[in-house]
Amino acid sequence: MTHSEMRDYVYARLPLRKHLLPRERVDELVDQAIRNWPSEVLAQCRGDDDDFAQVMHANIGSLRRRIRANDYGFVWTIILSALASAVIELLLKWWLERRANRVLMLVWRQEAMK
Repeated sequence: MTHSEMRDYVYARLPLRKHLLPRERVDELVDQAIRNWPSEVLAQCRGDDDDFAQVMHANIGSLRRRIRANDYGFVWTIILSALASAVIELLLKWWLERRANRVLMLVWRQEAMK
């Protein structure tokens, strides 16, 4: 799977409210989630739902802060925050599916940081 295919994967699985935003903005949310993906911290989790929930809650908060920093209006901030949460949830499920996905995420994250 390529980075572009991941964007398509996430977009296809998002709820209908994704249509309130241009596709490019949704792709930016995916890119932000990948750039800020806490692979190292998640790898340290014991594997129970509480550990993953705590790490992902912090990651969602980070994305929400970045969204607010872009000075969108109140309604758009709510929509973007909800979509950011959905994006992270989809990426986490994908990341947990297999080890190869975790390696891909690391590669994409490193490429995004260049």
